[in-house]
Amino acid sequence: MTAIIEFYQEHANDFPDKIAIQTLSEKTTYRTWLERVNQTANWLHSLSLSYHTVGILLPNGIPFLQLFTGASAAGWTAVPLDLKWNRAELTARLGLANPSIIITTNDLYNEVVEFHTNVWSWEDCLSEILQFPTIPHNLELSHLPFYMGFTSGTTGKPKAFRLFAAKLHGQQASIVHFLIFILLRRIQF
Repeated sequence: MTAIIEFYQEHANDFPDKIAIQTLSEKTTYRTWLERVNQTANWLHSLSLSYHTVGILLPNGIPFLQLFTGASAAGWTAVPLDLKWNRAELTARLGLANPSIIITTNDLYNEVVEFHTNVWSWEDCLSEILQFPTIPHNLELSHLPFYMGFTSGTTGKPKAFRLFAAKLHGQQASIVHFLIFILLRRIQF
């Protein structure tokens, strides 16, 4: 189990009805957030794919965070993809990440399918996710990467890097997860 999931579980137990995440259009409590994350993790865990890397091409907001955190809870590597990348940048980063699936919005589906053979819309995935149980798997995940990022490519070619939960412990891991969200500008204050 990763530190960020442990954090949400503790807060869901101690403060189930407190606001966990709030955007301009939506807010969710710790209890509801943990249920969503667990459903997402259970859904990802059920997929019969040869490797567990998910490309996430979603706008800022709760769906992005739900998929990112659910992937971490399922033992998958989350690969955030930027909506601002041009065709060459996206192609290069997909080549490095080699995700087994890419999840995006219905609006972007037709554009993204040009880059990858296994693209799913978030809207379709969500209807499946909601059918899964809200209980956690409690898998040992410390040996698995939970995040793949990219260098800026200033040398002419971007390079990929992965973060493993085993390298991070306790509060350090929670801080790293939070910084990833901030650096990706996925949380707006």
